[in-house]
Amino acid sequence: NSSSRYFETDLFRYFGRTRVGLREKYGKEQLGYLRLLRRAQHTSSRLLRALWRLRLAHASARTHIHIPWSCKIGSGFYIGHLGRVIINPAAVIGRNCNISTGVTIGMILSLIHI
Repeated sequence: NSSSRYFETDLFRYFGRTRVGLREKYGKEQLGYLRLLRRAQHTSSRLLRALWRLRLAHASARTHIHIPWSCKIGSGFYIGHLGRVIINPAAVIGRNCNISTGVTIGMILSLIHI
């Protein structure tokens, strides 16, 4: 399943290995958020996808990390600390990217008048 492959590379960015204990895997709230994000993005079942997206919305309110499920994020994503992180739904983020507290990735709208 691709959600677990992505999450394993995320774990590697945090710990330098993919096999970690439950305390490590579930001890950081940002990792819990990433796990929900990856499941919401990569689950093929419509019912499960709706469930993961609902849980992701709840986690966003709790952690102040707002990364929409529609955002394209490569493997090895790292959120340094809990706190305000806002990413535009249309953003595309590559592999092995670090995001710090207070980061906003938006979108520039250009209006062209002819």
